Amino acid sequence: MFATQFVKRARSYDSEALVQQFMARYLIALLREFAPLQSENLADIFSNVFEFGCAQGQYTRLLLENFAPKKMLCNDINDYKKVFENPPFSDFGVEFARFDMNDCANFLTQQFSCITSNACLQWLEQRKVLAQLATFLRPQGLLAFSTFGKRNLWQVKELCNVGLEYLDLEEYRALMESKFEILHLSAQTKTLHFNSALKVFKHLALSGVNGLKKGFFLKKALLQEYSTRYDNNLEYECVFVLGKKK
Repeated sequence: MFATQFVKRARSYDSEALVQQFMARYLIALLREFAPLQSENLADIFSNVFEFGCAQGQYTRLLLENFAPKKMLCNDINDYKKVFENPPFSDFGVEFARFDMNDCANFLTQQFSCITSNACLQWLEQRKVLAQLATFLRPQGLLAFSTFGKRNLWQVKELCNVGLEYLDLEEYRALMESKFEILHLSAQTKTLHFNSALKVFKHLALSGVNGLKKGFFLKKALLQEYSTRYDNNLEYECVFVLGKKK
């Protein structure tokens, strides 16, 4: 159900997904900081890159501009060619494979020098996917991703009792430390303010990230309570993780 939200909101995503754009830029900055410390040959680290959850290619474009991977495979569960006649990532010269990352073991057959993803993992069976990713990384390969933490959209969760399952930093450490040397693990809070509670939920809908259940109905009383309790603020908790395969 949630996967179709992004196709429906593809045309409004760029203007609404401000936090996800910040996350993409910050993840690139972390890669620029840590990747050169792992090898004398930076091109080798990005010689064969796999990005999952590429969507329309905003993060993909940054990867290509900053690291010029020799070979790159992008994945998403949706086919954005149905939305755009010329998808934004179509001119990148990369391969695209459409499949559900929860079943990545059935589709991936090679090892990559770097696996990366921006603002996607929270939609997946996180523990299952993270346990499998090391299989598809070569020794000393990099895993770099951003996702959302426990306090993400906590106002909506508290008031509406809806939302995704999020993990905290120590859970990510525990899931990864047996197979990865943790290079970076951090969280940042980003709070957006809106002129009304209705605009809060409109923002969530237009960015496709709300996780609201089908049939969820915004009543006037709920909107009023959101304004009263949270002053029309919406908090994101952004998580950043970099690891090197042992």
